[in-house]
Amino acid sequence: MKANRTAPIVLKYFFISLIFSLLLLLLFSYQPHHRNPPTDDPEPSDEGDLRIRPGYSTYEGYIQRQLNKTLNPKLRNLWTTRDWDRKINVFSKFFTDLKQKGLLKNESKALCVGARVGQEVEALKRVGVNDSVGIDLVPYPPLVLRGDFHNQPFENETFDFEFSNVFDHALYPSKFVEEIERTLRPGGICVLHVALVSTVG
Repeated sequence: MKANRTAPIVLKYFFISLIFSLLLLLLFSYQPHHRNPPTDDPEPSDEGDLRIRPGYSTYEGYIQRQLNKTLNPKLRNLWTTRDWDRKINVFSKFFTDLKQKGLLKNESKALCVGARVGQEVEALKRVGVNDSVGIDLVPYPPLVLRGDFHNQPFENETFDFEFSNVFDHALYPSKFVEEIERTLRPGGICVLHVALVSTVG
């Protein structure tokens, strides 16, 4: 008699645990769909474009965030004072190395993409690449012109050399690269410096 009473209880707990397990399985196997790029994006390259910078619902929101950062008075003061010579020295060594490897020449027409206050441009000029300019959302004349790296303000095949260390800031990385391909001359060189590990300290 006792065995007959425990059988329904065991079956009851078995079915409850089975249903619970199935629910958990469904929950963990659910993959959210990729969000389409915002409709106000300046010609996104494709609907499933990789986003390195998540958290933006519109292109304008992304641009505003970048403007707020670039126009921050404390950061701009740091970039143009204490940071200025240190970064120019680092970039100068880097560009000199590229020249020694034949990837950059004095006669190159060079663009620094996302140049903020132009330390990279100044470094290029100091190593003899005088036809150099930068673009950023906020201009810093005469080194940096106003421009969005998702939609460069230059004609096709304008530059021999393009450099950027802000690829990881792009909302639409494929559009960023398409613009470099468009504005780079055949046989031109593009160098993207990408931070693979970010440390806080």
